Amino acid sequence: MGRPSARRGRCRLPRNGDDSFKCPMCGARICWAVPGGSKGSTGYAHCSRSIVATHVWKLDEGPPDCCPWNGDAERDWDGSIDIWDDMSWVNDVVQDDGDV
Repeated sequence: MGRPSARRGRCRLPRNGDDSFKCPMCGARICWAVPGGSKGSTGYAHCSRSIVATHVWKLDEGPPDCCPWNGDAERDWDGSIDIWDDMSWVNDVVQDDGDV
């Protein structure tokens, strides 16, 4: 999945080749925002298929499927962004599907 954090239970998501991140639950792009420009500034991250993301669809097709994943975004020492997953969704997937 990614590199474990010093904070127990969190995992840093790996970057894609285009410097974006993929949702660990559904594979869609992750939307994030970190308002501060200094090292250690934090913000939010959520799946682009999240209920809080903007969606456009045709009325006759019904609403798109939504993904509940969200995580934390943090600015690194070099100005890049790290996305952290608390892995809380893993237990839900195991209970629903029987495996991850």
